Amino acid sequence: MRYSVYAIVLTAILSVGPFFSADAQNYFNLKIGTSLYSQTNSGGSPIVGFIGGLSYEPKLANKIWLEVGARYVDKGTRIGTVANVTQFTTRLRYVDIPVYVKYTYEVRNFFTWAVYGGPSIGIATGARNRFFSIGQPVVIDIPIGGTGGLNPTDFAANLGGELNFKTGYGYVSLFTEFQYGLSTVLSDLAGNSLNNIGLNIGLKLKLGKRTEIEEAPIDLNRL
Repeated sequence: MRYSVYAIVLTAILSVGPFFSADAQNYFNLKIGTSLYSQTNSGGSPIVGFIGGLSYEPKLANKIWLEVGARYVDKGTRIGTVANVTQFTTRLRYVDIPVYVKYTYEVRNFFTWAVYGGPSIGIATGARNRFFSIGQPVVIDIPIGGTGGLNPTDFAANLGGELNFKTGYGYVSLFTEFQYGLSTVLSDLAGNSLNNIGLNIGLKLKLGKRTEIEEAPIDLNRL
């Protein structure tokens, strides 16, 4: 089931490409960074993971852009003590496919900032619990799908911002993204629903011809 959903979403993303000319003001992005995720209702603390992926960013209108892509993200949570076992960690691995609408503002000809938001779908690729029992590390794989397993998909809402610095090949950017999971991905022993929630922080390389952001002309007759 999860592979069918992934195929449908990926096909939809690829079908967007022909609507944007190769001569348009577009970027191809490489994104790498750190993920900090926990889970609602878990009482746990964030785990530190990795985020990395590629995206395509076409310009839709003055100051308005679209960003679509795919990225690997570590999610999960860390809980100190559960049923007399210590350092209990749930680590979940996903391929996230986000669709962002972005507003970009040029402060100087070498610097812009942007805010963006939109939905994403996460396709689960692996999951495990790790804990210490009598001083020995134990790792248990969590099945994907089925009763008691990990939900194969993780729908989420995202809100982010970035600072873009001009380079010879496009921009180098610093980004921060907040993600709030809308899907229940697991249930704990008490039957509480657990949703992923976290931050993605890192560096993005925007490859493409730098574009000018048009400003409204000044009417001197009205001064």
